[in-house]
Amino acid sequence: MRKILLMGVAAILLVVIAVVSTLAFVKISDPQQAAAEVVEEDDVEEEDDVEEEVEEGDEEDEFDEEDEGDEEESFSGADAIYYEFHPSFVVNITDGDRARYLALDVSVVGYQQAHIDALRAHMPAVRNDLIILFSSQDAAPLRAQEGKEALRQEALAVIRNVMQSKLGQPAVQEVYFNKFVIQ
Repeated sequence: MRKILLMGVAAILLVVIAVVSTLAFVKISDPQQAAAEVVEEDDVEEEDDVEEEVEEGDEEDEFDEEDEGDEEESFSGADAIYYEFHPSFVVNITDGDRARYLALDVSVVGYQQAHIDALRAHMPAVRNDLIILFSSQDAAPLRAQEGKEALRQEALAVIRNVMQSKLGQPAVQEVYFNKFVIQ
């Protein structure tokens, strides 16, 4: 009886050791988790560096109105903040005498978190104007690359107009279609 009890305890102990060592191995060998931990550490260090730079002096951070037009050119891809609209846009469009559906996933890029936050705050107005734009389309021109590009530019203009009226700045630099389906 005593032998059976000891063997049972030993078996449970082996299972616990196996589970713990497996979890430790998975944590060490998971490159995504390791990369996420490195990114989090880098973000904390960058935030500390930014705070120190701000405290050192604000002379370099002065904003000239003359530079306002150059804002888009002065940012690198690393500064980009992408925002994806949810839910997808699904609207009726015409195709001659037939009704069709246009399904779109839309993303925008901006360079300041405050602008993206303002975009989120005014999302009902932006979505309204985009739905009006998308639903006014005809399917035939949208089948060609030029038609898709023209619609993308029109969508950018619509979003910029809404943000200009609400925020006083266009807020976004580009619009991208992540999904584009005519059915």
